[in-house]
Amino acid sequence: MRSYFLYLHGLCDRYLRVKIVPKYKYKQYTRTTDQGRRVYLDGQEKLPSVTTILSKTKIESDGIKAWKARVGEAESRRIMKEAAARGSEMHELLERYMHSQKFDSPAHDAPLTHKMANLILSKGLIYLDEVWGVEQNIIYPKEYAGTVDCVGLYKKNPTILDFKQANKPKKEEYVEDYYLQLAAYICAHEKEYGEIKKGTILVASVGLVFQEFEMSGNKLSEYKDKWWRRLEEFKTNHAQPRQESLLKA
Repeated sequence: MRSYFLYLHGLCDRYLRVKIVPKYKYKQYTRTTDQGRRVYLDGQEKLPSVTTILSKTKIESDGIKAWKARVGEAESRRIMKEAAARGSEMHELLERYMHSQKFDSPAHDAPLTHKMANLILSKGLIYLDEVWGVEQNIIYPKEYAGTVDCVGLYKKNPTILDFKQANKPKKEEYVEDYYLQLAAYICAHEKEYGEIKKGTILVASVGLVFQEFEMSGNKLSEYKDKWWRRLEEFKTNHAQPRQESLLKA
């Protein structure tokens, strides 16, 4: 098996040595939209995305409802749109990074997204020993699909990593769906490729606070069970007719 090294330039003005290892022969799938929903094409099958499933089955918390009522519908949409754009840019920077393009330590007046990406690098990705895949499509045959931010050896454990931005530091009870997203990816990876020991969420907030949330062992098993229940709820109450027949095939 051939491998090579990626040198990541971090906050400490040094290069971090990360080994790129083609451990698995990952497949790529076409991602598109069908009737306003994100789907992945596996041959003739249209598989719903993990994010679509979670979005359709999510119950909005009282706190979110109160926040929307306080700031107003238009302002809440603006804030969420801005956060989504910030998250997309941060992901793009980290993806570019992982594909060995140079990413220097941001200057004092650099865009916020550059500082947030560098925070995830300097506080989290320094513990990444091997990279097996970046922005990797993954499916659970006949059920669902998604895109993994990064999969590899993190803190010496086979791990799927998810990068998130936040307007302010997160309490653990607010990352429930992030855990479920990772549990879905881990189930798919273990079905198609190999075992994953941990799911880890690396969060950079607007105030440049870094957080790491991790699940493994019993906690991971618990969220796998929760994920399958959410998927069943989606298939029962939200699947479109064409997708439903595919899911039950």
